[in-house]
Amino acid sequence: ARDHCFQTTELTLERKNRGTRLSPADRAAGVLDDQFHTPALERLRTIALQRKAPIAAEELVQDWTGKTLRAAVAGCSDTAPGPSGLCYWMIATATDEMRELLADAMNLFQAARHTPDDMRHSYVYPIPKSCIGGSTFQGARQICFLETLLKLITGEITQKAMAIWEDRQYLHAAQNGFRKHHNAGDLASFVVAVEAMYRSKGKPLFTVSADITKAFQSLGICGVEAALLRMGIPEDVMELWMQSDRGEWYQGQRDDGLWEASYGTCQVITGTAGLSPPFVNETGLRQGSRCAPTKYSAWMDILWCWLDAEGVQGLSLPSASLHDSINIPVLGFCDDIWAGSETFEGLQ
Repeated sequence: ARDHCFQTTELTLERKNRGTRLSPADRAAGVLDDQFHTPALERLRTIALQRKAPIAAEELVQDWTGKTLRAAVAGCSDTAPGPSGLCYWMIATATDEMRELLADAMNLFQAARHTPDDMRHSYVYPIPKSCIGGSTFQGARQICFLETLLKLITGEITQKAMAIWEDRQYLHAAQNGFRKHHNAGDLASFVVAVEAMYRSKGKPLFTVSADITKAFQSLGICGVEAALLRMGIPEDVMELWMQSDRGEWYQGQRDDGLWEASYGTCQVITGTAGLSPPFVNETGLRQGSRCAPTKYSAWMDILWCWLDAEGVQGLSLPSASLHDSINIPVLGFCDDIWAGSETFEGLQ
């Protein structure tokens, strides 16, 4: 999936298999693409089709008013406004009439489960990393500056969905990051404590940590949709929630019959050179969106549950609150993974 987020819009041989053979109705019904229908992925396919109890749409999508809009932008940072330049402070200090107009527009988008194409346009701001190659464009963290109204609509769904998932215990215990009581500090402290315990007892411990390269940009949009439906998100709300990353699905005019989507567009902020030409964001989740980590967690949940189904054993640790021990095969912080075992074979 390298570089797919920033390909040009020309149809190359590398990209002829992009898209899905399934209609939106097929995907909503739980039908999966061809690549899932192999014997090796039977358990993974079964897990992907196990839907949680559905969440009511009204629990996820709120009607906006001038007052709720002002409350939503109170205290928000204005470090990354979208291409239109509309900032949170502008909404906060606008007249009541202006906020009501904006709220009416947001309600219209929500009712239609669609946002205008221009609202899905974003600026890409590369932030260099400290790793080797981190100062190059491909190595840098590519943050997207999205439109404020789009961030507010999808961010509200994100906040409500995560609260319900936590309340209903939908997310696997291995998943950390952007979760209540599962933050980076807690996870780091746990890993350090486990390693210190094994060191003090003189017992062997084999660990590996991995970071998935360009994880957010590499996700297939159809896979994210399947993950959200699995987590109880209604189809129409999923359509609205995915507007931060794509538009409407349509059946293309290609010979292979694949369905395609109207994607969001981007331009790269290139410093003194200004903006790059616009290009299509064909796959993945855009970093800079509040909903990207939550969607990624839903996608990773399938893999954590798959490890359990495969009977993967990791570390068996004593529990002070349980009579038995607990098995921890792997821990994740969004796209970062830590695995541990008392044997090298177990780690593999």
